[in-house]
Amino acid sequence: MSSKAPVAATSPPAPVVDAVPQELLSRFRVVKREFLKEHAAWAVLLEHAATGAQLVSIEAPSAGGGDEKVFGIAFPTEPSDSTGVAHILEHSVLCGSERYPCKEPFAELLRSSQQTFLNAMTYPDRTVYPVASLNEQDFRNLVGVYLDAVFRPRLSPWTLMQEGWRLEPSEEDKSRFKLSGVVYSEMKGVYSSADSLHAMACGQALFPGQSYGVSSGGDPAAIPSLSYADFVGFHRRNYQPSKARLFFWGDDDVAERLRVVDEYLTLGNIHDEEAHANGAGDPLPSGWKDPQSLTSWWPPGGARTGEATAYSPASPSDVVDEASAAAAAAAAPWTEPRTIRVEYPAAVSAEDDAGADAAADVASAAAEAAGEDSSGHFVTVCWALPDGGVGPGDADYVSDADRLGLQLVSALLLGTRTAPLHKALVDSAMGTAVTGGGLATHLRQGVFEAGLKGVWPAAVGAGPEDDQDAAVQAAVQSLVMDTLAATAAAGFDADHVEAELNTLEFAVREFGAGGTPKGLSLFLGAAGSWIYGRDPIDEMKFEDALAELRGRVEADAKGYLSGLMQRFLLDNKHRVTVHSAPSRTLSARLNSAEEAGVASVVSGMTPEDQAVAAEAAAALSRRQATPDTEQALASVPVLTRDALRRDAVIVPREERLLSLGDAGRCQLLAHALPGTNGIAHVAVSLDLGARLPAHLVQWLPLFAQLLTTTGSATRDDVQMSHRIGAATGGVSASAHASPVPGRRDVARLSLTVGGKALNHRVGDLAAIMQELLLTAPLAARQDLLRSQVRESVAATESALLSAGHRHAMSVLGATLSFPGELAHVMGGLPQLRFLRQLRARLESKDAAVAAAAAAEAQEVMEAIRGMALAAAASDAAAPGGADSGALATVVAGEDAAAAAGDAVCAVLRALAEQAPAAGLPGSGAASPSGVVGVGHSVSASLSPMAAMGLAGGFAEAEAAAAAGEGPRRVAVLVPTSVSYVCEAGIGFASPGEGVLTEGPEAGGAPLAAPAESHVASSLLSLGHLWDSVRVQGNAYGAGAAVDAVGGSVSFWSYRDPRIGGTLRDYATSSTWLRAGTGGSDPDAVDRATISAVGGMDKPASPSDKGSQSTSRWLLGITDEQVQARRDAVLGASPQSAADLADAIDQARSGTDGSGHVCVVTGKDIARAEGIIGADGKAAPGWQVVDAFKGERA
Repeated sequence: MSSKAPVAATSPPAPVVDAVPQELLSRFRVVKREFLKEHAAWAVLLEHAATGAQLVSIEAPSAGGGDEKVFGIAFPTEPSDSTGVAHILEHSVLCGSERYPCKEPFAELLRSSQQTFLNAMTYPDRTVYPVASLNEQDFRNLVGVYLDAVFRPRLSPWTLMQEGWRLEPSEEDKSRFKLSGVVYSEMKGVYSSADSLHAMACGQALFPGQSYGVSSGGDPAAIPSLSYADFVGFHRRNYQPSKARLFFWGDDDVAERLRVVDEYLTLGNIHDEEAHANGAGDPLPSGWKDPQSLTSWWPPGGARTGEATAYSPASPSDVVDEASAAAAAAAAPWTEPRTIRVEYPAAVSAEDDAGADAAADVASAAAEAAGEDSSGHFVTVCWALPDGGVGPGDADYVSDADRLGLQLVSALLLGTRTAPLHKALVDSAMGTAVTGGGLATHLRQGVFEAGLKGVWPAAVGAGPEDDQDAAVQAAVQSLVMDTLAATAAAGFDADHVEAELNTLEFAVREFGAGGTPKGLSLFLGAAGSWIYGRDPIDEMKFEDALAELRGRVEADAKGYLSGLMQRFLLDNKHRVTVHSAPSRTLSARLNSAEEAGVASVVSGMTPEDQAVAAEAAAALSRRQATPDTEQALASVPVLTRDALRRDAVIVPREERLLSLGDAGRCQLLAHALPGTNGIAHVAVSLDLGARLPAHLVQWLPLFAQLLTTTGSATRDDVQMSHRIGAATGGVSASAHASPVPGRRDVARLSLTVGGKALNHRVGDLAAIMQELLLTAPLAARQDLLRSQVRESVAATESALLSAGHRHAMSVLGATLSFPGELAHVMGGLPQLRFLRQLRARLESKDAAVAAAAAAEAQEVMEAIRGMALAAAASDAAAPGGADSGALATVVAGEDAAAAAGDAVCAVLRALAEQAPAAGLPGSGAASPSGVVGVGHSVSASLSPMAAMGLAGGFAEAEAAAAAGEGPRRVAVLVPTSVSYVCEAGIGFASPGEGVLTEGPEAGGAPLAAPAESHVASSLLSLGHLWDSVRVQGNAYGAGAAVDAVGGSVSFWSYRDPRIGGTLRDYATSSTWLRAGTGGSDPDAVDRATISAVGGMDKPASPSDKGSQSTSRWLLGITDEQVQARRDAVLGASPQSAADLADAIDQARSGTDGSGHVCVVTGKDIARAEGIIGADGKAAPGWQVVDAFKGERA
C-alpha cells in the first residue's frame, strides 16, 4: 500500500464550533482545533472553564461515518488494592441516578433504545463509558442518562450488595451462608481461566506495588474486603469533573454537545451521604452493618499470585487520594531482570481425589490420549517499556513514528506463523501455543510479552532428577532472548519488512472499519494516553508518523529496526520471566479456603448479626423482584415507534452467471458499494456437500488452516507469508455448515477462501488464492502439521474456559439439526477430541505410528482438495441451499467491482480446469439431495458424529425422540468455579415440516420463526432473564435466542454461580411472557420493538454488508422478504410474546418437561448440584463429558 494514497477531502472553511453562540462557548476554552485529514473531520479540544474538564469534539460528516454518533467519558480510576472497587463501581453507577431513579437505567436503555453501542469498561487505570446511536434524539437521551449516572449515581448499600458482593443464606441450606454478587461471579469465572491468570500474573509481576500490580477487576479472594465506605469514597475522589475526559464524534448538534456537558460539569460530583447510607429511599434492615465490618479480616488472596507477590487488601487509610490519578508516576526502571513463579488450577477429572501435585510428563501424546491431564506450564518473558513522556523534552520520550515502529517490530517478530520469534517458539516443540502476543500499548507504559504455554519438563529435556521448574523457565527464556539477539544481529528480510509495513498501513487506515463504530475506536484508542496528559487529537493521527516510519525503513531498515529491538528489549532490564505452573490441588485449596472463610465469618457473628444479614439478603431479593414504579420508569427517555425508519436496508447486489468455458459456470455476486476506501474483498465458496463423506468432515477445519499457512509449490511458508503481506490485506480460508430453509436434516457444507487488497492489487490477490488452492503442500510439511494441530488444541481448550456457553450451545445444536451437528464436529468437543487423537499419533515415540498418521493426513488433505476442485467444475451454486457448486463474491467500489469479479472468476476457471475427472480418494457416495445430509429419511449412516464413534448427533436425537425418550442432559466438566447453563429445543415448526408459509413472506425462503419472535426474545432476554438470572441469580450474562431458519428456541447464561436455579428461571419464561407485567405489557413490547429495530440497523462495513447479502442469497431470502420481516417487527404486539411463549412450551415439551440441556461447569459445582455423585459418576439422566480428560462422549 502506497503511503501516498488519498485519505481525505479538503478541509471545510471552519469548524462548526465557531458558530456556537458566544455565551455558551465562553464557558469553555478552545485549546486546539485541527482538521484531521485521516478522518476528514474537524477535531476541537476544549477545556471547561469552571472545572478544568477536557472535551474533544469531532465534527464528522455523515458520509464519513458521522451518522453513527458516539459519546464517551473517561475517568482515571487507578486502584490501590484487588477488591475490584473500580470494576464494581463501573457496574453500580448504571444502577440508578438522581434524575433517572429507576433500579437500572442501563437495562432500560438496552430494552428501549436504538443504541448501536452501549457499555462500560474498566481498565487497570481508567474506566470508560461509551454510547453510540444513529438517531440524534436517541443519542441525546443516551448522553443524558450516562452523564447523570457517572456524576450523580445513587450508590446505596443495595447496589454494592447486588453488583459487588454480599453474604446470604444458601438456597439449599438456609443455615449456611455463601458469597454472592454479579462482579464476584464474573471474576470467579475470570480466575478459573489459566490464560487469564497467567496474563494477570505478567502485569502484576512487571509493576509490583503499583496500580498495574493489583487486580482492577477484583480478585474473588479480596472482593469481600471492599467496604461500603471505600466504595462510595472511591467514586467521590475519582469521578470529579476536573478529572473527566469527554468525547463526541458525529454529525449531531455541536452546540447541544457543549450545553449538556456544561450542565453536568457545573452540577458536579454530587454525594448525598445520608441518602446513600439509608438505601436511597429503600430503608435497610434495622441493625444493618457495612458488610465489610463482618469480614474485615478476610483471608488475603496470596495464593492467587504466588509466593513472591502475595498481598493483603488495603484498609481505608491505605487508599491513595491523589489530586489526580493521572499524576501517578511511571514505574521506576529496574537495574536487573527478575523471575517469578506462580500457580494456576490445572484440570482434574471427576474421578480424581485431588491428590498431590503431579509433574507427570503428559508431553507424551500417547499418555494424554489415554486420559492424562492436558495442562502444562506457562512461561512468558515480559518487558515494561518507557512511558513515552508527553513531549520531546522528556527523557523517556518516544516519537509517534517510533511508536508505530515498535508495532512494526512486534509484527515482524510475532505477527505471523512464519515471523522469526513466533516460528522459533513453535518449531521448538516445547509447548502447545505462543503466549504474550508481543506489543500492547493500552496502558500508560507499553509492555512486550512472548513465551509458550503447554510446556512440560520432558519437552525441554528435564528428567525426574532435575529441577524441572527451573528447566522449563530457563529453556523458554533462553529461546526468547537468543532469538531476539540473533534477529537483531541479522536484521529482517526486505520482503518481510515490506509485507508487515503494508499490513500495518492496512490496519491504521481501516481503523474502526469493522463492527465497532469509528468514533468509538478513536475514543478508546486515545483515552489511555489522554488521562496521562498526552494530546488526544495527536493520538488520532497517523499519516505523518506513517510517512516518517516508511522513510526511516527505506533509508536503513536494519539499523532502525534492530536499534528499536536493542533499546526497548535487549538492553531493557525492566524484564521479568513469569512462570505459571499447573497445580492439581490449587482449585480445591481455594474453594476450601473460601468455604472455611465464610464459615469462620459466620461463626464469629452474633445470632442477631446473622439474622440481619439474612434479612438484608432477603430484602435485596424482594427489592430486585419488585418492578419499578411507573414514575421511575417514565424518567428514562424513550423513542416512539414513529421515530423508527420503515424501510429495510437492502444491500445492492448484481447477480451474474458467468461461463468458465468447458469447465462449467460460475455464479458471481458483485456488491458495488461506497465507503470501501479503495479496498476490494473477494472470495470463492466451494460446496463440498455432495462429495465429502461423513468421516472426513472432522478434517475440514485443519484443511482450511493448512491451506493458507504451508506455502505453495514454488514458495515455502515464509516466502508465501511475505507475499501475502506485501500484496494484500490478508488471505483466509474457512469451512462452514449452513442451514437449508425448510429442512433441518440437510445442510450446505462449503469451503470459502478469500481476502482483501487494494483495487490495483486484486489480480495479485486472486493469483495467490489460486496458487494456494492448487499447490499448497498441506500436510506434506509434517513440522507445520504438528505445530498447527498443537496450536488448535490449545485454542479450543482455552475457548472452553472463556466461552463455555458457546460450546454448550454447540452440543445442543448437534441434537437439533444436521447443520448444527456439522458445526459441532468442526468446532466443538468432537473437534477437540479428533485433534488430540491426531496429535497423539503425530507425536508418538513410535516412528511408524507418527509416519502413518502424517501419511493419512496428507492423503485426506489431497482428497479434500480434489473435492474442492470438483466443486469448482460443477454447475454454479443457486440460492436456497439446494444445489452444490461454486460461488464467487465481490465487495468493491463501483469503479473496481467489475475487474474484481473477473479476477475471482478466473480463479474458479483455473480450479475447474484442474479438477479430477472421477474417482476421488475416499469420497464415498454422494447424498441424494446434493448437500451433506440425509435426504428425506433420517439415517445415522451419514452422521459425522456416528462416523467418529460419538453419541449425540442429530439422527440419533431424532430417533430417540421418536422412541419417546427424554431430552439430552449433558454436563461438560472443565476447571472452573462458575457455570455456563444452556437449554434448547425446537419451538417453531419449519414450513418444510407441515406448516405452510403464509402472509407477505410467501415466495421467499421458508423460514421457521416469524420475524416478531426477535422482538419477543429481546423482551424476554432483557426482562425476565436479566432480572432473574443476572440480577437475582448473579450470573454475568443471560439471554434467549430464536433461530429463524431452524425454529429452535434457546437459553444461555454466562459465568453463572447457579445451575438448577437458572434452569428453573428458564422454565418460568413462558409464564412471564404471557403475564400482564411481562410480555403482554404493550409498553414493554413497544420498547422491545425499538431495541430490536436498533439491532437490525447497526451500521456495517462494506465487507460486512456483502457478507450479509451473500448469506441472504444462499438462504433464498428475497429483498421483498427482508422488507416484509421488518414490517412484521415494526408491527409486533403482545401476541408476539404469547406466540414465543407457545414456542418455548413446545421446545420444552420433552418427557421430563424440559428441552435439551447442556452445562459447562466445574467438578465441585457438578457434585454440589447433584450432577455427579461422590464417586465421580454421572447421576441418572445425565451424561458427563470430562473435557480435559478426553472422555469419549
